[in-house]
Amino acid sequence: MIKEYVPQLLKHRKKFLIIAPQHSFEYAGVRKALIDGKIWQGVNHPKEFDTLSLKTFTLGNARWMTNLEHNKWPEFYKLERRYSKIKHPKIDDYNAIYINSIKEIPYNYSGNMAVPFYFLDKYNPNQFELIHTINRPRVKGQIKFKTLVIKNKFPNVKTETI
Repeated sequence: MIKEYVPQLLKHRKKFLIIAPQHSFEYAGVRKALIDGKIWQGVNHPKEFDTLSLKTFTLGNARWMTNLEHNKWPEFYKLERRYSKIKHPKIDDYNAIYINSIKEIPYNYSGNMAVPFYFLDKYNPNQFELIHTINRPRVKGQIKFKTLVIKNKFPNVKTETI
């Protein structure tokens, strides 16, 4: 439902705040809106809710999906790693380096970086630019999980100095 619903809301210029499974950001129309900066994750992650019958439901990997403006982005993600050709190999068929874990994002790299999709939890548009997604990137012939391609807006600057 989210796959069709979000593009329809955007088409009709509606404002919205939706609780959605985290993987919903991977649907083609939703992903394009995310990359284009038309939608983003909300401020926090809903954990549970109570129904009128006073039952509590746990939401698991749910996220807020919205196009409502806010200024409560996550803090700048602290980047401490230096770029290394060994730790950050090139993707075989895309101009980006592969980052296995978000804690491995180098502060001193200015090109495209393919990061795990859960990077969205740390994403701050003032620090990073979302470029693209890669469904099944290959690194040295080995297929990896779906990634987001990002670019650091402040390469060569350690985060604590921003």
